[in-house]
Amino acid sequence: MLLPAGVSVGELIPQILRHTRAGNKAAPQELTLTPVGGGSLALHETLADAKITDGALIRLDRRDEVVRSPVVYDLADTSAELTAGQSATVSFSKSRLLSTALLVLLAVPLALSLLPDPGSATFLTWGLTATVLPLIAMTAIDHRWWRTDIELTTVSAALLTLTVFFAEPEPFLGWMIVNAWIAATLLALGINHRAWQTALITGIASLMTVGVWYLGFILNLGDMHLGLWMLTISGILVGIIPRIALILSGLTRVDDDLADGKRPYRSDVASRVRRAHAGMAILIWLMCFTMLTAVFLLGPSGNDPWVTALVLITIALVSLRSRHMPLVAERTCMLGSAIVGGVFWVSLSSVSIPAWIMPLTLALLIVVILTQPLWRMPEHVAAGLRLTARRFETLLTLSIFPVLVGAFGLYARLIESFTGQ
Repeated sequence: MLLPAGVSVGELIPQILRHTRAGNKAAPQELTLTPVGGGSLALHETLADAKITDGALIRLDRRDEVVRSPVVYDLADTSAELTAGQSATVSFSKSRLLSTALLVLLAVPLALSLLPDPGSATFLTWGLTATVLPLIAMTAIDHRWWRTDIELTTVSAALLTLTVFFAEPEPFLGWMIVNAWIAATLLALGINHRAWQTALITGIASLMTVGVWYLGFILNLGDMHLGLWMLTISGILVGIIPRIALILSGLTRVDDDLADGKRPYRSDVASRVRRAHAGMAILIWLMCFTMLTAVFLLGPSGNDPWVTALVLITIALVSLRSRHMPLVAERTCMLGSAIVGGVFWVSLSSVSIPAWIMPLTLALLIVVILTQPLWRMPEHVAAGLRLTARRFETLLTLSIFPVLVGAFGLYARLIESFTGQ
């Protein structure tokens, strides 16, 4: 029998019973479909969701005799299959879109009428206070009984935009304020959805990032030295963060169980993979924030070839390692920060390149992004490219510390000391 791949199981079962006149006396809602060698499908799933190919054998089973998800024999393959094509998207109904727009149109004039004059010295403080109030309200509300996360986040973002626009803080202070708001918003969303583990990871990672930056400022390292250290740390963390997230989610324990001969169920691995990438997305954003901030701090040192080499190496590492991240939020954050950092560095007055290179490069990137869904790359070519990227990534990682030594001027000092003798 030919079954449509895009129709849910709940809609397929009555049609199957009508065409086959099966002897099963159970009601359609009491039945489900089970592919041979796999687990039973939920009523809302489609054959396409379950990745059932043409020619597959499917049984009509009772839901009270549902077949559990198959056991896992290879953790890497199962994790890759579970995360393939994942995306981090937010969907909401038209009614929420209308309520969000109306709430912003009402809240912004109200805030402007209550805040002091934009030219006053206290406008920035009171504006940031008004920006934080919707986030505080969001933490007190349980998303399960009152869905206001999108509305309150949009109001907070609108107030932040107005505050930064009218207060006109210094560029670096404004950059820090915007990223602090992002961290606070992610923490508030985690608490609002009662995702306590994600909220805990967000809070701890944000505090550690703030602590590292604060330590650099109180040590009076200077913009160049602080930027060099932070850029190096971000280049190292981009390789360590996936391991940290896997440990926190407990997926490494599944790997140990497989090594001991145990066979965990696919559903257990799926839940751990989701937890791993929920925390990893937060850590990836903090790493990208650190990298971009370091690049901005190193802008005045753009005439130093060692500094330029370190910046380009880190940007290339972030771009290459984005291929390991299955979530759209992770890849967007990494590739976006790499593009912003690269464009900023190339546009510096101290970096002399032909004027036509920048628009040509940006145009090529736009063409690549737009045509990427049309590519049909053979599997052996894709495997060869992955192997080449892995080797190139290893070389870039090994070159970080030698280039960092050159950026600090140690090679020049050694040459001077030897030539002076």
